[in-house]
Amino acid sequence: MNYEEMSDFDVNRAVTLTLNLKLGESVRSAKDNTMVILTNIGYSFRTIDIIDYCNGPSDTWPIIFDNKISLIFDWEKIGLYTATGTHSVIRKLGERKTKKEVTHENPLRAAMIVFLMMNEGES
Repeated sequence: MNYEEMSDFDVNRAVTLTLNLKLGESVRSAKDNTMVILTNIGYSFRTIDIIDYCNGPSDTWPIIFDNKISLIFDWEKIGLYTATGTHSVIRKLGERKTKKEVTHENPLRAAMIVFLMMNEGES
């Protein structure tokens, strides 16, 4: 998926899903800044707020810290920041680490895209 082409709202929605969606649950609807989730217990629903991770450092910093994502000011390209993170994949032949990297003028957005890339295939 090309996260860099997504709007801030779509990135925020994807991060919210990655952090909140449990196995067997599905999104039933999303409008404004909330999502309705169909839980895996019968036909019950719950709602969750879509947080503005791309612009809210107090919400974003714990994700950056917990996932060991680095933010670097790109001094060669004025006004750009690079976010990097390492993702480990356990395979039959052993562990393989892959580096994820995104450059953008918004460092929080870059970090959230790296977070999504690190979590691809896990939900």
